[in-house]
Formats: sequence, structure tokens, C-alpha cells
Amino acid sequence: LHRLASSLIRLNYDPTTRTMRERTHSTYWDHDPAKIQVKAYKPAYYAESMRKKLMGQAAAVMLWSFLRDIDTTFNETFKNLCKGLIEIFWETHTRRWRRIDSGEDGIEYYRSVDQALGILACLRMVMVHREGDPYSQSFLREVIEHSRTTLLGEFGILDVPNHRTYLGRSSVSRFLWHECFAA
Repeated sequence: LHRLASSLIRLNYDPTTRTMRERTHSTYWDHDPAKIQVKAYKPAYYAESMRKKLMGQAAAVMLWSFLRDIDTTFNETFKNLCKGLIEIFWETHTRRWRRIDSGEDGIEYYRSVDQALGILACLRMVMVHREGDPYSQSFLREVIEHSRTTLLGEFGILDVPNHRTYLGRSSVSRFLWHECFAA
């Protein structure tokens, strides 16, 4: 676990924003389409991307919440990841978790999976909270409650046949893995 965490930081962490990059090119994968025999190969999917996504940030916060006791560098990394999560992805004026980019078509929208993963990351932050952490437990509980209210109300997550995977974007297919996290 220590090796995995160290590799993730080395390959994907952006210290200026305290966030995880979507994809970083490495020598571990051969990205040459001619060498890949899969018809559905999409070179752009495997290309390096500096975009930031809440799901990667939330996963990093949760992973480092388990590692913060191993050594002091992991504890500091955890605190920085928490700051990146709240500062970059939490919108105080809408009380929703947001996307950094607005998608390929320029439309600003919100995803149910981001609301759910934001809740999970904040729950971990509350569970392992210590004095000196960047956010108080009461603030984190408030964020959790607002996110829960958004999932139940605006996304209608309990209305299974009619709930929405996205807000602000109507012509997008539903994704099972998004719905599994949101439920």
C-alpha cells in the first residue's frame, strides 16, 4: 500500500493545486495504437490529461486517510489532498460538488457520482479527524448534509426510475457505476 500511494503521488499529484491529475503518461503503458489489437481502442482515452476530477481526488483522500499514521509525509499529503478537495471541488454558493471543466461541449453541469464521492471522502475526513486538520468536523458534517440533501432532492436518487445522473445536462446517458456510488 505504501508503494502504491507513493507512486500515485509521484505520477499524478499536482502540488500547486493540491489535486490529482486525471491521467499522467508513464512508461508503464505502451500507448501506440498499432500495438494494441483491440478494435475499440481510443487513443485519446489513454493520453495524458492534466484535468482534475473529483472522483480521483475523493479516492486519494480516502486512501491517504488510511495511510496518515504510517509516517508524517503521508499525514501532510492527506491534509493537502483534503484542502484540494474542498478548495477546488466544493462550491459554497451552490452547495454542490462541481466538475473543474464543463465538458467537451462547454455546458456546466453536476454529476450525482461527484456528490456521492464527496460525501464518502468527507465522512472519512470526519472519522480520522485530528487537531490541526484543515477543516473542522462541524464544517465537514455541514458539507455532508448539503450533499446528501442535493442527492435526495435535486438528483432524486431515491426515485430509481426517474432519478437524474446529471444536473444541467439533459441529453446524457445514465451510467450504472455512477448510480451505484450515488445510491
